[in-house]
Amino acid sequence: MLLLLSATPPLGDEAKFLALLNLLDPLTHPLEDLAGFRIKLEQRRSIGRVLLSLNHDAPGLVLRQRGAELVRSFPDDPIIQVLAPQMIAATRDAPGDLAGLCGALKEHIADSYRIHQRLIRSRRADAQGWEFRPRGPEVGDETNLSHVRTESDPADQMETLLATLEDWRFAAVESLAGDDGARTRLSERYRALLSVVGTDATEFRNWLARAEVSFAGEGEILSALAAQAEDYDDDERIDTMVESSRRLLKTLGEEIADPRIVVFATSERIAENFHAAASETLALVTCLLLAGPEDDDVAEHFRCAPGPTIMVADRSAEEGLNLSFADAIVHLDLPLSAARIEQRIGRLDRYGRRQGMIRHRILVPSDDDISPWAAWYALLTQGFRIFNRSISDVQFLLDEFEHQVFETLLMSGPEGLVGLANDIRARIDDERKSQDEQYALDRIALAEEPV
Repeated sequence: MLLLLSATPPLGDEAKFLALLNLLDPLTHPLEDLAGFRIKLEQRRSIGRVLLSLNHDAPGLVLRQRGAELVRSFPDDPIIQVLAPQMIAATRDAPGDLAGLCGALKEHIADSYRIHQRLIRSRRADAQGWEFRPRGPEVGDETNLSHVRTESDPADQMETLLATLEDWRFAAVESLAGDDGARTRLSERYRALLSVVGTDATEFRNWLARAEVSFAGEGEILSALAAQAEDYDDDERIDTMVESSRRLLKTLGEEIADPRIVVFATSERIAENFHAAASETLALVTCLLLAGPEDDDVAEHFRCAPGPTIMVADRSAEEGLNLSFADAIVHLDLPLSAARIEQRIGRLDRYGRRQGMIRHRILVPSDDDISPWAAWYALLTQGFRIFNRSISDVQFLLDEFEHQVFETLLMSGPEGLVGLANDIRARIDDERKSQDEQYALDRIALAEEPV
């Protein structure tokens, strides 16, 4: 007997879903029949939509429409061909029989047309409420970001760097000449360049030293960036975030005893420098440095230490750790990856969390109107809404989204991302609706809450 436990959502990426099912039943789900599997999934979506509306207390017109749809969709299923007409007739002649007929249809369809009888899913969205605490205020038409604050890098060089980065972007776009392959390559190069600027001054200089010219005119711009980066360091941004952490601890301390903050940095060097600065500056605060996700002693000390406590970690700690007891996150950089930000938040936003909303303090290199980081932050908050709700259920969409985001950022600049927020939000909502429809079969088959 094989028991497969996976944290990978089986929706959104048909190839990975098929691979999981192939482990359970290779004969029924051969890997080479991906096209047929996609057709089967599409059929399941339509079945799920029918089941979601197949409730005995639905209007008679709706039930008659669903019954007729079932008769058309399953001409070779003798049970449906009997039960569906009976349900249609009962909407007029015997409404007391509707509950039994609807239930019988649901049970038969769920048992007969599930993708796999041994596949059981548990979704965060189906939890009763106590298992997960909200990571932020509920979202409606407007996103409430009362729990999130941003800080801007105060370095004098940032304004000049920002202008030169725009020069790079303009030159890159001019070099494309309709070459779609080059567009993808340069959008990823732009993303990498923005990442190192926003992460670590030393790594920024190293990146420039290693960079090879990739289009006409880039060499001069890279040289200008290198000259501007000579006097650029991380001291001011670290001091800014130490002060931001101090204020955050004070705010938390007014509400809870012994507040705990996790500080994330992409760079190991930045994590170490922040830890040194915080240890020297923050009186009566325990400051810990996590060497890696396997450093259990530091993580346990962080959990148990008396008084306000900060634990600083680099990128290696973004996965695996359970820090559900912590209260807030300080981001020493804003990764240009929604998945990485989700992983950071996911260290705290976990099953069984008892703390309140997760507060955030985020350093962005610039909050200027032409800042690509400010545009990315706006997209995260208004499109992904990542600080208010988990996006782990749509993780298979993220690569496609980010490809679109950074191509748009390259071609149109920060203002080009404004229009993407509503589009991304709508596509995420559509994907979640599709998941609801597909899970309808499983909830019925497992005798969970009625759909």
